Amino acid sequence: ETTDPETRAIRDDQAQRLRRVLHQFSPEDRLLLSLFYEQELDASQIAKTMNLGAAGVRMRKKRLLARLQDALKEQS
Repeated sequence: ETTDPETRAIRDDQAQRLRRVLHQFSPEDRLLLSLFYEQELDASQIAKTMNLGAAGVRMRKKRLLARLQDALKEQS
């Protein structure tokens, strides 16, 4: 995929902002998000991996995404 320099710069800036915000999260919170979005595990698989309940994993994900969204808005 070829992208123009402006689009690439915007994407790089967004990725950098995301990394900065995620760095503020606890290692366990980053792990949970990584398992969902990078490893593409479902809540029950993550629950087993992290020794949590599946409902707790889903609720935690929801709260983490809200925190992430708020933090990214603050940086804008």
